[in-house]
Amino acid sequence: MPINYVCCIVAVVFNALLSAQETLQNFPGSAYHFTITHRIPSLPVQDQGQTGTCWSFAGISFAESEIMRISGAPAPKLSEMFLVRAVYFQKTERYIRMHARANFGEGGEPHNLLNSWNNNGIVPLGVYDGKDHSANSQHLNNNYCHSGLDTQFVQFLQPIARHSGTILTQHYANATEALLQKYMGAPPERFNYNGKTYNAKSFAKTLPFKPEDYICFTSFSHHPYYTLFPLEIPDNWDHQQYYNVPLDVFETIIIRALEKGFSIAWAADVSEPYFKFDKALAIVPENWASLNSNQQTQCFLTPCKEQTISADMRQYAFDSFETQDDHAMHIIGLAHDQRNKPFVLVKNSWGTSYNQCSGLFFASLNYLRYKSISIMLHKSAVSEDIRAIFGIK
Repeated sequence: MPINYVCCIVAVVFNALLSAQETLQNFPGSAYHFTITHRIPSLPVQDQGQTGTCWSFAGISFAESEIMRISGAPAPKLSEMFLVRAVYFQKTERYIRMHARANFGEGGEPHNLLNSWNNNGIVPLGVYDGKDHSANSQHLNNNYCHSGLDTQFVQFLQPIARHSGTILTQHYANATEALLQKYMGAPPERFNYNGKTYNAKSFAKTLPFKPEDYICFTSFSHHPYYTLFPLEIPDNWDHQQYYNVPLDVFETIIIRALEKGFSIAWAADVSEPYFKFDKALAIVPENWASLNSNQQTQCFLTPCKEQTISADMRQYAFDSFETQDDHAMHIIGLAHDQRNKPFVLVKNSWGTSYNQCSGLFFASLNYLRYKSISIMLHKSAVSEDIRAIFGIK
């Protein structure tokens, strides 16, 4: 999901600031007062820098929280760029086999974590940070910067993809490796961790995260509810199928999971003017377009009435391309404001210095209903009746 933001300082302390306070504001001077009722442990907020790899940051953050939930112990900080690097090999092969008629880019969905985890394993961040530390590094101030990477990929892949001869796997694999080394360096084949030697696959097996236990949901009416379909968004490049449920059920799945201590990987549209990360708030004010600029600003200072979101409104926004698959994030808690209106607490990947909530923000349930693309969560977080409808065991 391509969102390029200026690089920030990566947080190096556990983001417990908000969990240590019962009531807080989204920023100093705001009249909003949020009470966090459920908070799922997570590791520090990261910064994706000048990359479009939010899906990896959301997926890895989600996996880390799942490791802590399942094990009841601290999780290792895992490498987002190891995941990105592995997925690029999948993308290049698909692009070639689709004769260059496929989406190719930095973007993806959190579920890309699942297949890659099974096929490639994972490594700790301390083992591989995905930065080229050589003198001619592409990274700005030692932060992630993938500017130009996709253009170079397409330049060498298109002639191969459009060639009528035999696909020379080793040729494009070698070229892919060389390009990734330029931007991301190379992970070690073997490494030592806590006194033991691993490779990526053997290390993954030591963790309690099992990809087969995770499922994805969405809610759109252009396909029948209670069926599976490959969500038609550019970043679903591998045509993953999603469980489709009515909007009220979709909302209930989210709330139920968070109440039971399960966090959620969340893909959503964040390009709307009422998504204000600097104000740590995402809402859908009623009659937004008819408000003047002062009234719009006031919506983020003082609780305002929000638009009631129906399935038809949601579908129209998706069909008209108003709702796009912009960004992936990690939902780590439930909260309510002083009016008792429900919000979710979201961990972003844009560093900690863009807002006053250490890189977290609050999103209203109205915003989730309107602008969510999909969610990924552990299957046991979903009620038995919903699992039974889909035959999920």
